[in-house]
Amino acid sequence: MAPELLGKVLLKQQSPANAAMYLERAETMDPGNYMTHSLLGQAYRSLGRPEDATRETQTAEKIQAASEPKLQNVK
Repeated sequence: MAPELLGKVLLKQQSPANAAMYLERAETMDPGNYMTHSLLGQAYRSLGRPEDATRETQTAEKIQAASEPKLQNVK
C-alpha cells in the first residue's frame, strides 16, 4: 500500500503521529502530490503543529491550482 494511503487510514483511526511518519515518507517519494501535503497538514494540525500544518496546506493548494486546467482565450 502506498504511504499516503496508509497515512490517510491512520488519520481516520486517530493516529496522527503514525500518519505523519508515513506521509513524510510519501512526500519524499512524490513531493508534487497535493493529497500528501493536504493529509500532512491535517496530521500536523492534530499534533498541535499549526505552522507546519499551514505550510503543508498552502503547498497542497499551490500544487492543486497549478494542475487545474486553464481556459484558453478562444476567438
